[in-house]
Amino acid sequence: MNQPPFDDRSPLRHSLGLLLLSFFGMLFVGQLLAVAPVMQVLMLVYQRLTEVLPASFFETLLEEGVQGETFARLSAFFDGLLTENICLLAQLLGTLATIGLSVFWVVVLQKSDLRSMGFTKKSAFPHYLLGLLLGTVLFAAAIGLNLLFGAMTLEGLAGSVRWGWIILFFVAFVVQGASEEILLRGALMGSLRRSQPTWLAVGLNALLFAMLHLGNSGVGTVALLNLLLFGIFASLYRLRTDNIWGICALHTAWNFTQGNVWGALVSGIRVDAGLFVTTSLEGRERINGGAFGPEGGLAVTLVLLLAILLVGYLPRRKTASKNPS
Repeated sequence: MNQPPFDDRSPLRHSLGLLLLSFFGMLFVGQLLAVAPVMQVLMLVYQRLTEVLPASFFETLLEEGVQGETFARLSAFFDGLLTENICLLAQLLGTLATIGLSVFWVVVLQKSDLRSMGFTKKSAFPHYLLGLLLGTVLFAAAIGLNLLFGAMTLEGLAGSVRWGWIILFFVAFVVQGASEEILLRGALMGSLRRSQPTWLAVGLNALLFAMLHLGNSGVGTVALLNLLLFGIFASLYRLRTDNIWGICALHTAWNFTQGNVWGALVSGIRVDAGLFVTTSLEGRERINGGAFGPEGGLAVTLVLLLAILLVGYLPRRKTASKNPS
């Protein structure tokens, strides 16, 4: 596969250690910035609390404890003002900072261009639509296997479909899915492939993708295996199509349909706005993923293994660049 020209003056071009060190520094800053919107929401809540509650409120709360009337009033306040959905949306949209930092790391620090990250103009929209379709189909297949193996039940449509929240979450997952792909399959893998074997670039970014989810609720051995497999699949898809658009869309559809269509946990995170209601059955956690959601089960393992095999049959995109990698 061809690569765009690279400015050899960048010191990151000649040192794998320096390249990785700068990447992890950028990743750390990105994580801090992603948390910033959540902290801003909490600060607004605190400001609102100080406006509507008397000065002695917190003193009374400490004296009465969680069983007192004061705590009940505080709980009612939060029920009307702050929900898990708001915090989750803020966190997902906060990953926009990761996209900006990834572009800065490649374009400014490495003196490369956006093509090295997979940002191509030709057929961007068709690739994105195809990615959305494939992500939807792949996760539908995972749900289908869970139903087939008796690990999940499909209760039907949600009693009250919250279309406003679903639309907001789609926009948020567009940002979040793109941020992880641009960071790992765009910036990191694209940079590593200039000086390292492709297998190493694929392996390192897939391993890092799995490690980034170590703090998620319910993560286990099968979940980490599936995260590693998804990283490998995403890398191969990115290489096969020679652009970043398709895998960004696929990742978005994978996460969005998981939580907002099928009503399942997304990497251990509950999204309170789904189209369908599904239930993971106890005793079948090896298949349905248990507390991590379907991504922690063997049904997803099977889907990802098949996806890795099938990605080899995708037609390779031809590039016009004459610069060999």
